[in-house]
Amino acid sequence: MDFQYKYIILGSNWDFYLNAYRDAINHPDIEYHSSYSKNILDKLVSYFHLHNRINSVINLPFKEIWAKKLIKIKEPKFELDNICFIVFYGWICNNFDVLETIKKQYPEAKIIVIFNDLIKAQTLKYTNEPLDIDYIKKASNLVITFDFKEADEYGLTYHHIPYSMPNIDNSSEANADITYDVYFLGQAKNRLPQIMDAYFKLIKQGLKVNFILSNVPKKDMQIHDGITYTDGMGISYYNNLKNVSNSRCLLEIMQQNGSGYTSRTLEAIAYGKRLISNNEFLKRAPFYNPQYIAVTSSFNDLTPKFIADIKEGTNVDYNYIHELSPIKLIEFIESKLKS
Repeated sequence: MDFQYKYIILGSNWDFYLNAYRDAINHPDIEYHSSYSKNILDKLVSYFHLHNRINSVINLPFKEIWAKKLIKIKEPKFELDNICFIVFYGWICNNFDVLETIKKQYPEAKIIVIFNDLIKAQTLKYTNEPLDIDYIKKASNLVITFDFKEADEYGLTYHHIPYSMPNIDNSSEANADITYDVYFLGQAKNRLPQIMDAYFKLIKQGLKVNFILSNVPKKDMQIHDGITYTDGMGISYYNNLKNVSNSRCLLEIMQQNGSGYTSRTLEAIAYGKRLISNNEFLKRAPFYNPQYIAVTSSFNDLTPKFIADIKEGTNVDYNYIHELSPIKLIEFIESKLKS
């Protein structure tokens, strides 16, 4: 498909997004930037210049130079005369003045801002000030959020986080080494009581679980079979996908008030896994199938049939992975820019 614009994505270097946007990264009309510079010296200097801990002590000036350095695309894939920037919200949180920099250097360019996380949870780094959503809306052509509720609350456009087709074999032979019935990965945040409640109710029903929890205070750690505690962000996304592949069902427990499709939902679709979730909005999803997705608030009401299907590892096919592609997101953006 030919796009109306050439796209420059100011994205993330987190391996989840590098995997999720793989279809776009490989597209000839899309250029994806995952860091502020490809130059090793620039990366080293910017690391210290933008470091959270340093800037929490003294808010270093001139951070906007990193936006200027990156946006001066040195070796583009295409002519820069009809372009659209897709800016992940993290670039704005870095106090870059990235939107203003784009407008000055490419006054004819379109600007799309994407929130891949809850807006309420975001602040400007180094100052902890809340994001100015009204300014972001005025400075861009379109603001997209992955969360249904926040789209309504802030007057934004909804679109789910994209995900690229994984290079995996979902045959019965490939799934022969599945180890766990239910897999959960996540930071404790504000949901540790719900996570532990789910753990006890799932093992009570005879399910073998693999829970990996990060950033849990030592005083709150409960030592049980099937629970592993980690520091920081937990495990690499590659190791997460290995755990997804080695499990029959994924567990999703939303942050308070969250309503979008999380990475667990996307992985369940991509890897052909059942999903247990407390996200009521999944019942509206075009891929929702109660045979594959159990939406529950208490984890007490999982049907015996659903539990049996998890244990037996019966086949799952949502027939939806191609609709998750970032290419579909670009098509959606083009339709909005035309309207």
